[in-house]
Parts: sequence; C-alpha cells; structure tokens
Amino acid sequence: MHQQQFVQQQFEQMSIDELWVLHRQVESVLEERLIAKKHQLEKQLEQLRQRGVNDSRSGN
Repeated sequence: MHQQQFVQQQFEQMSIDELWVLHRQVESVLEERLIAKKHQLEKQLEQLRQRGVNDSRSGN
C-alpha cells in the first residue's frame, strides 16, 4: 500500500471529532508559520527600503 493511500485510510477511519482536533492543530501550526514568515518578509522589506534610501542619498 502506498503511503498516501495509507494516510487516506487513516483519515477515513477517524471520527468527526478526531478530524476536527487535527484540523485545529494544523490550523495552529500554519498560523504560527505564516506569522513567522510575515515577520521575516517585513524585516527583509525594511532592509530593502533602507538600502533604497541609502542608495538614493549616495547618488546610485
């Protein structure tokens, strides 16, 4: 049995309550990752903005 089929079968055997708990756990992990990624991108954007200000002041 392929891994994907095995996982699908496990999901099918779970109750609605178990699936809901899993859904909430995945949602929480994704939220944490998205927040971390957003902060990382905001930091990079600020660095790029600073470079742009410095470049324009130096005449580049």
